[in-house]
Formats: sequence, structure tokens, C-alpha cells
Amino acid sequence: MRLQQVTPDLSEAFGVTTTQGALVAAVQKSGPAEAAGLRPGDMIVRFADRTPVDVRALMRMIAESPLDSDTTLTVRRGGSSIKVPITIREYPPAMMVADFPFELSKPPAESGDLGLRLKPLSAAARARLQLPGDATGVEVASVLPGSAADRAGLLAGDAILQVLGSVVAAPGDVQKELERGRAESGLLIVNVSGPRWVALPAEAEPAR
Repeated sequence: MRLQQVTPDLSEAFGVTTTQGALVAAVQKSGPAEAAGLRPGDMIVRFADRTPVDVRALMRMIAESPLDSDTTLTVRRGGSSIKVPITIREYPPAMMVADFPFELSKPPAESGDLGLRLKPLSAAARARLQLPGDATGVEVASVLPGSAADRAGLLAGDAILQVLGSVVAAPGDVQKELERGRAESGLLIVNVSGPRWVALPAEAEPAR
């Protein structure tokens, strides 16, 4: 799986009070994380009986574990805490350079128009971002320089797949999720560098 550091903005977006642990940004097909039932948006807060302070600490705990050994992750999902049994496997060496080091999201603007314009996800965008042909999401058409979306690191051509665990299939879905009254919302985006979560403040008329 691809992991991401929990920043203060993301902790607020996901409704937690800590930045400890790691956020799941993507789950590799047919890998141990998928077999264990982990999902993008899961927040790993404990590895066996230890609490990782950040992504690097969690990766060290995994690296120190014998291959093919079994352990349990404590995961926050949708406001609940669950135990997930998982088997430690070798990470494919060819994927290490592409997936690590992880990226940190940039802090968003505190106020003002989000400056985010969206359009339906095209077949060309799916091919460019190496998404499955049936993948749902929306494409970022433009980002206003200096806006909240710009400061959050969003770029034209990015695809938004989820807003706090809710899959989006049309620009209106993103707008509806951002208008739910939360101070911050976590967006799962994909660009040419891969998937990651960003925190975006919820404002009136966030996307159109």
C-alpha cells in the first residue's frame, strides 16, 4: 500500500485529534493490504501493540518484522476503530522508487474562493493517469493561482476520486460533499506522481 503522513489539516478533515500514524492513499492490487481489507482513507494508528508517530516510524516497524509473519493493525475508519489482521510480505523492489518517499500535502488557504473548476473524468485522463477504464472521479479543469485549491497543491489535470471516503462521479458530487459543513475535507486525488490525500477547506460555492 502507499502511505501518507497525517498532517494537521488532514487530521481535521478526517475528524481525529492526532497526527500520529499513517493514512492509506492507495492499495496495491493482489497485495497483502488488499487481502486484509484495507482501503484508501483508512488511518493506521497502531502496529501490533505499538503506536507509530509518523509514516517513517510505521515503515520501520514493518521492516523490522519477519517476512510472512502475522500481525494486527488498528485502523480508524469512518469514525470507528477496527482491528485488521495482516501478513507481512516483501514490497516489490521495482515499486520502491516510485512510491517512496511519500509526499506531504501543502496547507490550504484559510479563506476565500476555492478557485477550483471541475469537469467529468475523460477516457484520455484515465489513460494518462493509468486509471482503470471504469474508474469514477472528476477531473480538475483549472485552478485559480493563489486560491485555496492552489495552496492545497491541486493542479489542472488531477483527478479527484473520493471526498472523505465518498466516491465521486460528477462535479456536483464534489460540491455536495464539500458543502456538508465540515471545516476541512480530505480529497483523494491522483496525478502523474500517483495517489495522495489533500485537505481542502469547505467554503460556499467550492466548485462549479
